[in-house]
Amino acid sequence: MSQLQVDLRSFFRACNPSKTLRMDDVREQKYYINFAKVRGAETVLELGNTISLMNPETTCQLFTGHIGCGKSTELLRLKVELERRYCAACSCLNIAIACKDVGLMSTLC
Repeated sequence: MSQLQVDLRSFFRACNPSKTLRMDDVREQKYYINFAKVRGAETVLELGNTISLMNPETTCQLFTGHIGCGKSTELLRLKVELERRYCAACSCLNIAIACKDVGLMSTLC
């Protein structure tokens, strides 16, 4: 079996939860780990399919998770996939909301 050569410093930096992997950068793609099996779904593909089915209508999808769980990385993965399919561009918007400021009615509206 061959040894996997890893630049430990680069790998450590890639594991920083405050840094988003740029999925359009081949150098960073090697650090991506697909957790679809443990998440129970291929969320990015499901979001992409929903957006495709809504085309040309406008759609709004809620994508949430804990800090550092990979939301931005997955959304950038979705962006790359949508650009591959449609030559479209999109961007990510991170909004920090304090949990104490969010109530049941806020999430339903």
